[in-house]
Amino acid sequence: MKELFIGSDVSKGYCDFIILDSDENIVLENFQLDDTSLGHNQLKKIIDNVFVKNPEVELYVALESTGGY
Repeated sequence: MKELFIGSDVSKGYCDFIILDSDENIVLENFQLDDTSLGHNQLKKIIDNVFVKNPEVELYVALESTGGY
């Protein structure tokens, strides 16, 4: 089964993302989404599209929170 990984750097008000395969090749270049309903919907569409293009994929998500917390 193919594995893909979403790396997420969470900041106040937005989040930076990248999608890599198991060989660390870039599947989707870095992108940034705001922490708003629009940004959440865009992320859902991106993730849905990953599964459309790769129906057998296992998708893992890692989050890194930056800042003083």
